[in-house]
Amino acid sequence: MCFSATASFSAGGLLLGLGVLTLKSARRPRELPFAAIPLLFALQQLSEGVIWLTFRYDALQLNAVMTHVYSFFSHVLWPIYVPVAVLLIEPPGRRRQVLLAFVAAGLALITLSMSVFAFSSSLSGPKETLPTGAWMIAVLSTRNSTLPALLSFTALAMSVVTVPVFGLGIRPRGPSTLPRRPTARI
Repeated sequence: MCFSATASFSAGGLLLGLGVLTLKSARRPRELPFAAIPLLFALQQLSEGVIWLTFRYDALQLNAVMTHVYSFFSHVLWPIYVPVAVLLIEPPGRRRQVLLAFVAAGLALITLSMSVFAFSSSLSGPKETLPTGAWMIAVLSTRNSTLPALLSFTALAMSVVTVPVFGLGIRPRGPSTLPRRPTARI
């Protein structure tokens, strides 16, 4: 999620170009869904850019539509699309069986997401839009849309070319701030 319309449109434009390149570089039809991830993510970023603009121009109806588009990507598409895309390129073996569990978890998450939305829109008051359990959907969505690609040897190797956004090489606790060798005296 970006922090401004400019950032969202910039990311969306960059990802559109990257998405076209990755689709062209797919060698087999089974690679197309995985290669389309940057292109789909570009559409999500562009919809987020429009959401940012609706705040400035007070376009409530457009904001509602684009929020639903963005939520479709984050809560419906990604939890099932990424595991299926990775499953298609993974060779037969034990990892493929593990990926099937993520596909099932994605379907369960989509069902949960839709039932939470239906429950919240039918029973909530005007100031309370989501039930208490709705905060977990984003956590489950993130886990289900990133972990399958990181478990797959094939997807990990292809991600260097197609999706260089997994944060590989980033230290989880940040850079080291302690000196490694004695420093010069003051």
